[in-house]
Amino acid sequence: MPPDFSEETAGLFVALPPETRASMVHDLAQGRRMEPEWLSGRIPALGLKHGISTPAHTAVYRALHLHSRGDVQ
Repeated sequence: MPPDFSEETAGLFVALPPETRASMVHDLAQGRRMEPEWLSGRIPALGLKHGISTPAHTAVYRALHLHSRGDVQ
């Protein structure tokens, strides 16, 4: 990665309008199916495989997984 990767990436997020939301937030709000296993579940799976703790990603995945079918409120 280039040396300024972190600063450049952070700049992209800072430039987003404050009302910007991820598509999964819209799906959750509308009660639609989500795919957290593809978007959030890969990190905990790799952590388990390699013996690396991923508490934040695991918590997010577990919370989103409860709503993945779109019918649990």
